[in-house]
Amino acid sequence: MCRSEKTPIERFDEALRDVVAWAVAQPGTKQGDVIMHFRKSIDRLEAASAEATRRFEKCGGYRADGALGIVPWLRDKGRLSGGVAAEHVQVARQLEQLPRTEEALGRGEIGYQHALAMARTAEHVGVSVVRKAEAMLLKSAE
Repeated sequence: MCRSEKTPIERFDEALRDVVAWAVAQPGTKQGDVIMHFRKSIDRLEAASAEATRRFEKCGGYRADGALGIVPWLRDKGRLSGGVAAEHVQVARQLEQLPRTEEALGRGEIGYQHALAMARTAEHVGVSVVRKAEAMLLKSAE
């Protein structure tokens, strides 16, 4: 069996093109299922993006592009507004302290907005307070 020369991200991009083509060919009555699957996939990708953002910030990878910080880098390279870029960095930083929340987001059990609410709460009241209530909060988010 020959091993593909393509990277996982190249295979992902191809699969995404196939999925989008398939999705638009589905009848209108099936689009609800398509939407829900897409939302879950987007949330799972947000978890992966948060981890990558955290690791990229820690190693200072943004400096290679001349950026002064991860937020300006995300704003430029990620085509995000400054506020949304800062929000993504906040989530990435806080999820490291909230592994159960990060895992739930990575499995698509909660939405990105739920993870954002947890991150903001942790920033305002403290990670330890959120960790104590994390199981209940995750159950509510599901």
